[in-house]
Amino acid sequence: MQSISILCMSALLGAPAAKEPAKKAEVPSVVGTWSCQTMTANGKVQAINGHSTFTFSADGKFQISVGGDDKPAGKYKINRDASPAELDFNIGGGGDEFHLGVFKIEKDELTLCWEDVARVRPKEFGAPIGTTIVQMRFIRLEPKKK
Repeated sequence: MQSISILCMSALLGAPAAKEPAKKAEVPSVVGTWSCQTMTANGKVQAINGHSTFTFSADGKFQISVGGDDKPAGKYKINRDASPAELDFNIGGGGDEFHLGVFKIEKDELTLCWEDVARVRPKEFGAPIGTTIVQMRFIRLEPKKK
């Protein structure tokens, strides 16, 4: 009996330490103002060239501006642990009904993709022909100097 416990102890002491799980790359913050460059819907890419902006505040508020005209403010929420990361938003007056989206940020470029009608979260990026998925590509605007 004693030899079994000595054998178990030596096996435990000699075993390599458990490896820590690989750390997931941190998703950068969306907080700030983003200028829309392109919008893809039904497989067609349309140049927007900054005509629209999306602004995400640190307090969860969301604002769209089209041609300098601010639309009613909405809300957004993020799940950075999902893969791809999730960003859900509503447009002012949308109550608790959110567009379910996925997003990625690479350098100062945001790609946001959501299903516009059925309110089902896309599993990947893209807006193929025959779907109501919308994908927008933005660049981060520098904060205005006070």
